[in-house]
Amino acid sequence: MKLEVEAISQDTVKPSFPSPPHLHHYQLSFVDQLQPLVFMPLVHFYPKYSDTNLTNIEQSDRIKKSLSDALT
Repeated sequence: MKLEVEAISQDTVKPSFPSPPHLHHYQLSFVDQLQPLVFMPLVHFYPKYSDTNLTNIEQSDRIKKSLSDALT
């Protein structure tokens, strides 16, 4: 089964609070530094709950806020 996906928007979500100063720089191990950089696009699918009266924009904002909080 082939599934076609059309991106209707792209956003960058940042953490809701900046990282503490002691976590700004993270030293990678020598082995980790030898690994090639890999970019992997990621798509999240969320079910639409019928018991909420939120618009699509409000649902999108709620997901962005939740992800921003999780990145903190």
